[in-house]
Amino acid sequence: MRVVAFLILAVCSTLPSYASEPTTPTDSARPSVAGTKTVEFIGKKFELKFTTTSQQVQIYEYFLANETPENWLELVDFHIYPVHPGNEPMDLAKRTAASFMKKYPNMRFALYSNNNTDAVLLDYFYPDSNRKEKGKAFLEFSAFKFFRDAGSSHTMSFHYAKNIEGTNPSRPMGDVIDDIKKTRQEVVPAMAKFPIFRQ
Repeated sequence: MRVVAFLILAVCSTLPSYASEPTTPTDSARPSVAGTKTVEFIGKKFELKFTTTSQQVQIYEYFLANETPENWLELVDFHIYPVHPGNEPMDLAKRTAASFMKKYPNMRFALYSNNNTDAVLLDYFYPDSNRKEKGKAFLEFSAFKFFRDAGSSHTMSFHYAKNIEGTNPSRPMGDVIDDIKKTRQEVVPAMAKFPIFRQ
């Protein structure tokens, strides 16, 4: 797994970063998380299948039609964070990155913001995954967009995760690296363009 971690580190360090975002629409034109049952992202439709709104951080999780919260390859979710000092978009992005680095100190992450908004993008690869499938091991790619809900004092995040199959006797490292590159090159610019939601 150390070889995988090193190669992922090498791949991620050579990929370009994207920070362009469209103009934020007015509040009334922005979609509401509470009213969103499906999310269109990277040409795929994700359906709301898990929600928790009774905790401090409200969570809305969306999965592909044939996948479940217990068994998935791709998901998207929204988090709505409580209002208090230190919960600005950049604060939350930095804390998420620090938590990742504490667990995986040899890995890298990309963190960038847009000068026209306070939105912050963060992405990285875990060298392992919680997905269990006989005869296979997985890596997990995660990308986040932290942003301010202009209609309230809350900071929110949009998150995309994907399990990518690792190496095995029939899957060489080159295939894994190609999948990593393709995923990041597709997801990061899509994340930058993804609309800013309201609660």
